[in-house]
Amino acid sequence: MTPIFVLILSIFTLKEKPTFIQFIGIVVVIFGVIVFFSSLPLVLSDVLGVFLTVLSGIGWATYMIMSRYYLRNNRINVFTPTSYSMSFGSLLLLAAAILSNNIVFPSISGWLIIFWLSIVNTALAFVLWNHALKTLRAYEQSILQNTMLIQITLLACVFLGEVLTPQKILGIMMVFIGALIVQIRPK
Repeated sequence: MTPIFVLILSIFTLKEKPTFIQFIGIVVVIFGVIVFFSSLPLVLSDVLGVFLTVLSGIGWATYMIMSRYYLRNNRINVFTPTSYSMSFGSLLLLAAAILSNNIVFPSISGWLIIFWLSIVNTALAFVLWNHALKTLRAYEQSILQNTMLIQITLLACVFLGEVLTPQKILGIMMVFIGALIVQIRPK
């Protein structure tokens, strides 16, 4: 649902509207996700889980829109939103660890893994994400983010031996084609 939130916020706050063909691509991506997941039962009985998922999507969409606004107008550099979000997230994780009374002291190899994940998989990834957000419209990048469905599924097939059903293949193809269409923008 995040791309829908991003699209709505983009239109009303950033005045960035997709072209007709981009809108078609967004619809194709959304239907691709629906096709991919339609064999799974939708459980709405866990109201808290559904609420937190929607709240998370709205929060991420808001972050993308705010970052795009400041980045596209060169009001901040790509390191600023990265630094703020990582610092805030780190403090929240530290508070959660302290409150849970579950403080663990990692080994040297654990610290190396934490260092690698924090620098390469988080800091560098967010710098690249924010750099792309400076160039791409928020809804374009949000749709690209949905291609994680493809990446994760293929990795699950390779490393976990999961099987691709025809329905999942169709969903993946729709997401890929839709994401490709969204990236087409007349000069």
